[in-house]
Parts: sequence; structure tokens; C-alpha cells
Amino acid sequence: MNARPILLTLLLLPSCDKPSPQTERPTATASATASAQAPHGLAKGQQIVAATSKTHFREGTIVAIDDANVTFEYGTPDSSGKLPTSKAKLAKAWPQGHGSDAVKVGDYVVCRIGSRYWVPCRIDGAMSDGDLFDAQDSRGTRHDLERSALLRPDEATRKDIEQFVTRELRHRQFDKAFSEAGAPLQPDGWKPKKGDRIVAHLSRTSWYGATILEVRKDDRLLIDWDGDTWDPREMPLDRVAPQPSASQDLKVGQDLKVGQDLKVGQDLKVGQDLKVGQFVIVKPRSDTWRWNHCKVVAISGGEIDVKDRNDRKRTIKATEVIPIVRATT
Repeated sequence: MNARPILLTLLLLPSCDKPSPQTERPTATASATASAQAPHGLAKGQQIVAATSKTHFREGTIVAIDDANVTFEYGTPDSSGKLPTSKAKLAKAWPQGHGSDAVKVGDYVVCRIGSRYWVPCRIDGAMSDGDLFDAQDSRGTRHDLERSALLRPDEATRKDIEQFVTRELRHRQFDKAFSEAGAPLQPDGWKPKKGDRIVAHLSRTSWYGATILEVRKDDRLLIDWDGDTWDPREMPLDRVAPQPSASQDLKVGQDLKVGQDLKVGQDLKVGQDLKVGQFVIVKPRSDTWRWNHCKVVAISGGEIDVKDRNDRKRTIKATEVIPIVRATT
């Protein structure tokens, strides 16, 4: 009576040495899965625009797709006729013109400048028919672009573009205001001499540390740049200024009196007030670096608070700063 139920139970048990029907079922290959799941309908041979960094974009042709990345050819062939290749995340590659139908004024998008150069930009205006847009790139250059020259990426990328374009705009405004503010202060009556530590104008708004090697005729100076980057160079007097001296007696209050007994070889009365909102150049942490462009945001006791073009704050002493002033006639 008991043997029969036991036999039935054994017959219902699966065999241990035979694969189950489920494990024998064929599975899709990785490449097939990637093709089926590729966003925006991307496929090999397709023209795309891909983000190779947060705000750098490149046009190319897809040559391979895997689960996470797209590989594409771009640019100009080398001497053997082979095109360079690059990789981008699958989610950061789009067909050309992707999302252009949804572009509106105020959007941060990717714009095609020229035949195949794609850059971050902001849409500032549109023609009445909505097919021609006024776009400004990160350098401040304006472009009239058709809708086909625009690409509206995902929200995260648009946010990255907004931060980048806004930051570059702030930098341009800061640099323009700094340039218009004047040049580093030359104290009244300053007479340069051999061995003086100075700042010298290299290019645009860049000032670097140097030492006077020789005072020549016609207000010309032979200077030696700090470090080994550049050879000695002759400079006109109006392109240099004395560095602050540890011996100078600077009074810091609400207004910093630059030159109350300013000792640069002799006592000089300068009478230049350093005020909140004034541009300055600040001594760098390394003598060979460019003197930092900053704006004074606070003066308290013996300290000066400044901010640079990236809004980075730094507290300095009076002996680390040269005011930017307009030339007097």
C-alpha cells in the first residue's frame, strides 16, 4: 500500500544530469540586444552628434554600438585614408537634428557652426516663422541658424550647457570690465632702477613678475621674467609697475591708503584709495604664475577680501595687491 505513492513521487522529480528546457532556450547576443535597445533609433552607419565631454560635441558616423557606448568615425582621413574614431556613451549620442522641433527661445542647445562644427549655445531669438533662430555661442558670437542646425539634447546635457555658457558670459564681462579699469598702479614719482621687482605686461590683460636688469634710454627697461619661461625683454615704462614691498607702510581701513610712506626706493606720497568694487591684481602663490585678476569685495582691519572671475574668494594682505587705476594725463 505504501510503495505506490513513493514511486509516483520519484517519477515527478526532475533529472539532475539533464538541463532543464529553460536553460536550453537560446538567448539574444549582446550586439543584438544593444541594437534593439539603442536610444533614438541609432544604428551602424548613421550620422550622429555625440558628447565627448559635458560640453564638447563631435559629428561623426557610427561604426559600432555595444551595450553602453557608440564608436564613430569623424574628422579628416589620415595619409592612409583612415578616419579617426572616438567613443561616447550611448545615451549621449543623437541623430543630427534631434529634438530641433521642440527648440524655443531661451533654450540651451547644441548648434552647428559651419559645415560640421557643433558648439554649446543659447537661443536668444526666433524669426516670426519659427524656422530661423538667433543663437549665441559660449564665446559671445551670434549666429543666424536654421532649425536643422540645432540639436536639443537630454535635460542633463542642457543643464551642463547652461552652466557653461553662463560661466563663459560672466568671464567675458569680468575681463572686459577689468581691461577697461586701467593698468597696475605706478606710484607718483616712481623711478625704476636695476634690481627692482616689478610686474610687466605680457599680453592682453596678463601681468607677470619680473626684475629690472637695466634702465635704458627713452624710458625703456630690460627685464628678466621670473622663472625660465621667457628670455629677457625690453619693455617701455608704461607697461610695468612696481611690486608691493614688504617694507611699505600701508594703512588699511574702509579705504586702503596705498602709499602712505610707500617705500619703493624712497618715500612716496601716492594718495590712491583702494575701495570695495575696485579691480586689482593679486600676487600669485608661485612667482612664475600670472598675477590674478580680482575685484575687492571687502576691506576690514588689515585684510582685503577679493574675488576672481570664478567668484572664488581669497583674503590677502596689502603687500600682496596692486590696484588697477586709469592712467592720468
